[in-house]
Amino acid sequence: MVLLFVGLQAAIVFAEPYDDALSAYNRGDYTDALQIWRSLANQGHARAQYNLGAMYENGLGVAQDYAEAMILSTGRLSSEILSKEIAAKTPVVVSKASPTSLAVEMARESGIVMIGNVRGRKFRVYIGREYVQE
Repeated sequence: MVLLFVGLQAAIVFAEPYDDALSAYNRGDYTDALQIWRSLANQGHARAQYNLGAMYENGLGVAQDYAEAMILSTGRLSSEILSKEIAAKTPVVVSKASPTSLAVEMARESGIVMIGNVRGRKFRVYIGREYVQE
């Protein structure tokens, strides 16, 4: 019961700043949105991490920087997901799950670094081992 309360409290703590950043983003104040989301992303907030990567990918409030933009996924990396990332020129895709064999082949052909099976500090580099320091 205590864990549920702590988890709920953590969600409430994140909700207000996240919503503030979303409001700033929606009114075109990318600098404020970026600052808030960066802080939340550093604390492990998944939606903030995604939005921060999207801002770097699209050059909103920052210089467009594909090295700062990466996709983090909790689901399996499929060929459909990888097709979108190839089109977006995303340099790195990371997932808690393993990718499909077709997605691995697509990553190899397009030069995307692919990391899967992420569990804490353990992970498997499928493509791009030379770019990853373990």
